[in-house]
Formats: sequence, C-alpha cells, structure tokens
Amino acid sequence: MSNTGSNSKAPSSEYNFRIIIVGDSTVGKTSLLLRFVDNTFRGDNVSTNGAEVKSRSLAFNKKNLKIDIVDTRGQEMFRTISRSIYRDADAAIVVYDQANEKSFQNAHFWLREVERYGQSHCKTVLAANKSDMHATVPLETGKAFAVEKGIPFFDTSAKDDKNVDAMFQAVIQAVGTSIHQAEDWTKFKIVKPDQGSSNGSSSSSSSNSNNGATGRKKSPLCTIL
Repeated sequence: MSNTGSNSKAPSSEYNFRIIIVGDSTVGKTSLLLRFVDNTFRGDNVSTNGAEVKSRSLAFNKKNLKIDIVDTRGQEMFRTISRSIYRDADAAIVVYDQANEKSFQNAHFWLREVERYGQSHCKTVLAANKSDMHATVPLETGKAFAVEKGIPFFDTSAKDDKNVDAMFQAVIQAVGTSIHQAEDWTKFKIVKPDQGSSNGSSSSSSSNSNNGATGRKKSPLCTIL
C-alpha cells in the first residue's frame, strides 16, 4: 500500500487494498466480482488458469482508493491456489452456494486455508451466495458457522445484486480501519455510479497472474474481521 502526492484536480493520495475470493467451483465467485466491479452478471461458468485480477477505483475523503480483487477460478477444483495469493491479501471472501451442501462443507477447508496462509491482519467474511436459488443450506446454518468462527456473514446474490456492495463495503471499512487508522472508515459508503456520488465512481481492469501479487507492495499488516 502506498500514499502518493497528486495535484488539486485529482485525489491527494492512493490506498490500495487487495481482496481474494475463494470457494468451490461454480459457487459464483466470478459473478460476485463482476457484479461489484462492472455491475454485470454472467450466468455461465468460465474457468481460467492462474488468478484473475480485476480492479475498481473509488474516491474516499479526497483520496483514491483502488480495490484489487483476485478471483481464484480454475484453481479451486484441484486446491492448487498459490500460498502467495493468501499472503498478499488484505481480506478474504469465502463463498459457498446456498443450493449446494458440499460447497458449504468445503467452506470449512477454504477458511482454514485463509487462516493458515493469510497474514495476521487479513479480514475474512463468509458469503452464502445464490440466494435467488432454492436453498438446501439454511441461512441459520451458515450464520451459526460464521458466529463460531467469529466472522461476518452475508446472504448474497450476484444475479439479483443482493448485498454485494454491502459486503464489499464492510470489507473495505474493516481493512481501512485496520491499516489506515487516521481515517474514519465508518464514513466510507459504496454508492452506485448513477446515484451521483464520488464514492460510486469506478474504473476496472483485469489481468492474469499465477500468484496474484505482481506489482504490489506488501502490506505491513490477514485477522478475522
């Protein structure tokens, strides 16, 4: 993370947070990413080799906030995610499919991976995705697991755009509070671009990386939120 000077027409400095999304194949990790970054939804499942990194830029308190999100799609089937992806993360979103009991059971594995390889400051949340589908995993079950682990729980749907921004907002607030304590991160809000807020202005880019860490300075600070 770095703070850099700027002219009066641009944000005075930049914060750079890195978030990883982990979970079984087809739980909707890529859909959550695309909904947050591009406000789009794709129902098809596309696998790639290596980590997909997409970014969204937001304004907060006259500063530029860049969110890099690492989608581990294509690696989770063989559980071959590089440890460096965990080590470089400021936050982790562990996702399961409400309509897939096995994906919930495997969420225990993904959370252990975050705990094992993530940095001590990494903020972790549990996302029960696909609330638009018929649930076979009761929300109470997911909430109880999150309470047991001491992490926040979000009932989400990338398709219906349910709680996606709220989840990312909570993650960003927690990371910011942990790392940049001089700012009041409770004031940070994500607003859709068409609602006319500078917090909602965004731009996105993507790249493929084998370790998800290219070109990023490591944070001095991955604990559970």
